[in-house]
Amino acid sequence: MDHAFNYKHVPIPKALAEACPHGIDLVLENASPEHLCACLPLMKELKQVLIAGFVSTYNGNGKVRLVDNFEFVLDRFLTIQSYRFMDSLDVYDEFVSSMLTWRSEGRLTLPEVVYEGLESAPDALCGIFSGRHMGKSLVRLAS
Repeated sequence: MDHAFNYKHVPIPKALAEACPHGIDLVLENASPEHLCACLPLMKELKQVLIAGFVSTYNGNGKVRLVDNFEFVLDRFLTIQSYRFMDSLDVYDEFVSSMLTWRSEGRLTLPEVVYEGLESAPDALCGIFSGRHMGKSLVRLAS
């Protein structure tokens, strides 16, 4: 990863423009139509957008509104393709092996925040949804 930002604290188009001053070669979208719309003006010609889903729509009616900035798909001759996890099941074992190796080598870290006591559970839950911390949130009930 070259860059990260909290979309709740900075406008997505602004953050992407700052992070990608030379444009975007590839998008693997899984977050929201808004994220995708912000990427399109920054895409380089003849590049690809893979859509694995829009997590932001999962709790709604599942409908995706019209995409802003769609003219960039035509102007830049972009390829948009949906991506299904099941299409890669043949390399799943290789993926798991690589992830485990990278984790044991310290190349892949999984941040954790541990809260102490049941009384801290509401704060832990709020931390997840506010973006206060990244990674896994745990509540230790007893030593």
